[in-house]
Amino acid sequence: APITEFCDSHKLDTKHRLELFISVCQAVQHAHQKGLIHRDIKPSNVMVEMHDVTPVPKVIDFGVAKAIGHQLTEKTLHSGFHQMVGTPLYMSPEQAGQSSIDVDTRSDIYSLGVLLYEMLTGHTPFESEILRNAGYDEMRRMIREVDPPRPSLRVSTLDAKALSTVSDCRSIDARRLSPQLRGELDWIVMKALEKDRSRRYESASLLAADIERFLCDDPVLACPPSIAYRFQKFARRNRLVVGATFITTAALLSGIGLTMWQAMVARDAQRQAEDSKQQLAQRYRIAKESVDTYLLRITQDEQLDHPSFRPLRQRLLEAALPYYDQLHKLSPTDDLSQFARAEALNQLGRVQHELGQFSESRTAYEEAAKLFDQLATAYPSKTTYRQSLANALVNLADHYRTRGDSGSTLAYEQHALELRNELHAKQPADDLMQMELAQSYTNVGILIDRDKGRKLLEDAIQLWQGLSDRFLEEPLYREYLSLGYHNLGHQVATTNIEEVKPFHQRAAELRSKLAEEQPESKKAHIQWAQSEQVLADMYTLLASNQDEALKHRQKSEQILRDFSRSHPQWPEVKAHWASSKETLARTLKEQGELQEANDTLQSSINIWQRLVSEYSDVLEYNLGLSSAQQSQAVLMVARGESAESLPILAQARERVQETLDRIGPHAQGNLLLRNIYSTLADTRNSLGQDRNRSSEDEIPEPIIKVAGEAIRPSKFLTDLSY
Repeated sequence: APITEFCDSHKLDTKHRLELFISVCQAVQHAHQKGLIHRDIKPSNVMVEMHDVTPVPKVIDFGVAKAIGHQLTEKTLHSGFHQMVGTPLYMSPEQAGQSSIDVDTRSDIYSLGVLLYEMLTGHTPFESEILRNAGYDEMRRMIREVDPPRPSLRVSTLDAKALSTVSDCRSIDARRLSPQLRGELDWIVMKALEKDRSRRYESASLLAADIERFLCDDPVLACPPSIAYRFQKFARRNRLVVGATFITTAALLSGIGLTMWQAMVARDAQRQAEDSKQQLAQRYRIAKESVDTYLLRITQDEQLDHPSFRPLRQRLLEAALPYYDQLHKLSPTDDLSQFARAEALNQLGRVQHELGQFSESRTAYEEAAKLFDQLATAYPSKTTYRQSLANALVNLADHYRTRGDSGSTLAYEQHALELRNELHAKQPADDLMQMELAQSYTNVGILIDRDKGRKLLEDAIQLWQGLSDRFLEEPLYREYLSLGYHNLGHQVATTNIEEVKPFHQRAAELRSKLAEEQPESKKAHIQWAQSEQVLADMYTLLASNQDEALKHRQKSEQILRDFSRSHPQWPEVKAHWASSKETLARTLKEQGELQEANDTLQSSINIWQRLVSEYSDVLEYNLGLSSAQQSQAVLMVARGESAESLPILAQARERVQETLDRIGPHAQGNLLLRNIYSTLADTRNSLGQDRNRSSEDEIPEPIIKVAGEAIRPSKFLTDLSY
């Protein structure tokens, strides 16, 4: 049912209506983060379904949606010149303007404000009959210029019969409804309905957060407009009247005696103090929203998701942190500024992790987790803080996974799983809760013993399958579902290929379909190629079938080759392509095709060398080149070129050692270095040089220890956990 009909038929009180509306805001925020502006939010496009005893709103009908910054699809509906898109009762002033070219996400905030107004009062800000009877130009003028009454005022002016109906639908005494809306709820609704979009909530999540603050009896960010602002708006609409009034008032004031002068000064001082206080609060909100928006663009802009932009993203995030400190000093009781600072630290930690700055990354993650923990303790009813704490713990687990510390990895993942289990128990129908719980099932499932781990992975698959069935058009859930099968195949770890094969084949099928549906997605194509590699590994290890293995390795290489050539801007794809060539060369070597293996491996090395020359600080590219050189040395030994392989191995060892000296212990790097040492020792032994080995050829004990702790060291299977 439409959300307004659902609320009325179930006689939901104001509190439950607000809680339901928060979920609508979260759904709209999700669309905005995906790059979509709905442009036609209204009750008939916000349907509510019951999941067990929990109402779950769904935002539907993106028929007039607009993609942010680019066309949505070839079938996107476009308005003609000077035409309006949307429904007038819920339309933002900018949609009713001369052109909707510059309509942005704040247009949806206005429509959400109209929807909230109707949920609270039973009426839209403008009466439908008035708009319907107005001419086209007059209707547009009203939407752009006429301020609707506050919700509390609208309710207080209803006739007795209408007021009784509205109150009865909200399970409240008619005399209490207007006072209930007066004050903060008025402010929140009217801030969302601001004609000037720069004065609205910056995002749907900020609107939801202010409603949460109201429900928790915390101070809200919205406040009534200042006297100066209201006068400014009135003056713009009534220039002649204001001009005449000003002249008349000036003449009257000139006749006021000295006896009134002191009273005027005192009154003016009081007004200035009030205005200054409101202006300070307004400046604080503007500053915070500006920094939040700035941070959101840094962390979510796909164009910045590129190795060459990592240092820039780091500097921008580091520059944002002092502003949150200053904002917190201005308003030390404001939890949202602390929350935003913790989010910035979390994002900074991710960028530092990508740059190989692991000590700095851990510090950022730990500080973020500490802030989230403090907020979760201080505001136990706000689930967002506990969710963010769990996310920070997963980031810390990823840090220790990279460092080869399996004990700490498991401890943080289990802590996150506990939190997510608690959150899911309270909101079992919440999509995000289900998804995050499934992620934790996966992360823990791949770390513990086979039987318990398999049960967790099967539970994760069940959750993702349910989400995939409910949201058929959303590829994200099928991506996670493929991850579940991918990891379940690894966790089974049996020598029976017929038991393992269905899981990896299902993952490959899902990923093949996702890549077909998303021809521009580098992630979809990389994961499809990874599944082909896993199938090749399966045939190599469990069936000793090199022909089948070769077929899947060639398929993986082809997927990445084609995508890399059509999308040369993504170096990550080139890296995976180079890695696929290396594994293909190994299979060719096993089949005795030494020359073809050599050519393929040399092509891999060439790609790695170009990547390292262009992105010299990227850890993965340095390790990838060294790995390919080790494979080249092994191939050279097979071709009778053992002596010639020694300088190549020495070069690879030196590069990995220099990298580890810079970043410290690293599970994959230490494992690679141990393998290089072993290959070097075997090669020297084959040449009869065992007696001439120097102490520097001995594998250092720390290398052996960290490499032994490496968690699932398969190269480039980076999607084993989230």
